[in-house]
Amino acid sequence: MFTIMYGMCFLFGILLVSNAFARNQCTNGTKVGKTAGDRTDSISIGTTFLLNSKDNEYRMNCSGFLIEWDIRIASTGVLYAEVWRQVTGIWTLIGVNKINVPAGDVGILKNEVVPLADQIAVESGDYLAFKSSGNTIVEFIRTNNGVGSSNDQIQFSTTAAHTVSSTSNFTAYTTEPNIEFGIRATLAPACSVGLYGENCALNCNEHCIGCNRINGICDNGCIPGWKGEFCDEECKRGFYGKDCNLQCGNCHESAQCHLENGSCLNGCSAGYKGLLCNKVCSFGLYGANCEQECSLFCKKSLVCHHVSGICLGGCKTGWKGHRCWKDTDEEQIVDVIEDLRIQFYCVLGICCFLVILLGVFTLYIKFKRNTGIKEKSRIHLSGSTLQEKEEGTTCISVVDDGKKFGTEYQEIGDLSPPSNYDLPT
Repeated sequence: MFTIMYGMCFLFGILLVSNAFARNQCTNGTKVGKTAGDRTDSISIGTTFLLNSKDNEYRMNCSGFLIEWDIRIASTGVLYAEVWRQVTGIWTLIGVNKINVPAGDVGILKNEVVPLADQIAVESGDYLAFKSSGNTIVEFIRTNNGVGSSNDQIQFSTTAAHTVSSTSNFTAYTTEPNIEFGIRATLAPACSVGLYGENCALNCNEHCIGCNRINGICDNGCIPGWKGEFCDEECKRGFYGKDCNLQCGNCHESAQCHLENGSCLNGCSAGYKGLLCNKVCSFGLYGANCEQECSLFCKKSLVCHHVSGICLGGCKTGWKGHRCWKDTDEEQIVDVIEDLRIQFYCVLGICCFLVILLGVFTLYIKFKRNTGIKEKSRIHLSGSTLQEKEEGTTCISVVDDGKKFGTEYQEIGDLSPPSNYDLPT
């Protein structure tokens, strides 16, 4: 809402300026001054003539820019064609164009086009003037045969400088009453707001509050959020407003605030509130969006840091912790329970270790026992074989066609052929 209202006010201001600007604009080709002249004699060398005669023919009646001079040339030299303005009773030089006059221009109506950069901005009520470096270059004529009151006379100064913004006092020129000089200016309208350059064909930067009609520089500054001669530089991070000279508040995660009004678009950092996030949380609140309450058990109830909630000055008796939410008695019970829990897990760990150790020992005993039984069986079988051999028993394998059918036991005597040694004698 604030942004919309600001934008409407800004546009309204531009419209007012534009309307006021347009009401008193010169039309293209407006002429101020005279070109008649028939006198070539010299008067008051080095004098500045302020052409504010009674008929006001050298006075501006509109605002615009002086783009050409037409001068009746009487002699060679340097001519300073000027515009003066009276401000609170003091005459001030507004602009000056230096014109070199060679011999070839003498005796003619010289037209001098003013370069864009040298064009003089004029307002209604300004007067033409000139100053010569030597003889009076501008031709002049006398009106009414030189007879008239001082009210009809132009003014002059022998001390006026031709430096812009210099001031001077002028007095009536009584030596030559009722004279008119052959000097005339052509005016053009000033560019509309937002335009500049030759024939107002270029657009000012959109962030300008009106720009110089000649070079486009934003003489009147920039809209909030922008800076630079041409208002083409956005405010650096953390700044906003006119000329970017205002600092953003405490926006969430240090985000950039709105360039024009400084509002934090994504909310505030913890501990801050408001459109600009430049206000700390209200009493008794802290944290993100100021939604958390400080502890009642702070040394001073509800007095805590607006960001962290830490109690300022400590806790009341019986309470502890950064935010004073822990009861000391309750804390002791919790500590005892924690100690018992640790002890339980320690005993459980020891028991598990013993069970594992017992299992390993049992397996070892069983392994040793099985190994002993096998060893005894092997010894027993070896003893039986020896006994059988001693008793004359042999083991015969019966093989038929290379195949083993089984094993039979017979007495050795039955298989051995009769021996002569065994016959009775």
